[in-house]
Amino acid sequence: MDELYQETAMDYLSRFRSLGRQEFLGLHPHPVLLESQRVPTTRKRLFMLKTITNEIRGIAVQDDLETRLNDEVLQARVIPVDKRETDSPGHMIFLGRSPGNDVVIPDTMVSKLHAYFCQLPGENGYQLVDMNSTNGTFVNGEKLLPSVKKILRDADEVAFGPEAKLIFFSAPGFCELLKELDRGEGQ
Repeated sequence: MDELYQETAMDYLSRFRSLGRQEFLGLHPHPVLLESQRVPTTRKRLFMLKTITNEIRGIAVQDDLETRLNDEVLQARVIPVDKRETDSPGHMIFLGRSPGNDVVIPDTMVSKLHAYFCQLPGENGYQLVDMNSTNGTFVNGEKLLPSVKKILRDADEVAFGPEAKLIFFSAPGFCELLKELDRGEGQ
């Protein structure tokens, strides 16, 4: 992923600040995946930035923890979940190791054509489907059965094989994360 996806959450936060929510969503209407080794993996921990601030004001150690968490999230690389070619057929966004996929994860444990995302009709929601991959697709540690759709929620950990662990955010959910990070940056 090193050469493919260079933009970090900080890059997106800068754009979010300058554009505002509506214009940002117009420019970035698709969901994203964040590198999980840099992002806390549970919803509770992900939004603990806000909780720590509200519950334990004035304790330097807690402020340091919040700053470290913010910094780690801001350094996470962002992988857009979008069709690479706008004229390509179908509503599915394919993910795999092969360079022909819409989302490329160059990890030997990821199948050439591993899984796909599809948008729920008339909604911002997305589903994830394993395409009978060799090493499996997981959502929050639960292995998906091949060809069975799993609805994704913001801050779900998705894993493609044992090593490619990422955090899913819908476009509006990513905006909320950026808003929280912006508050943390301003403190």
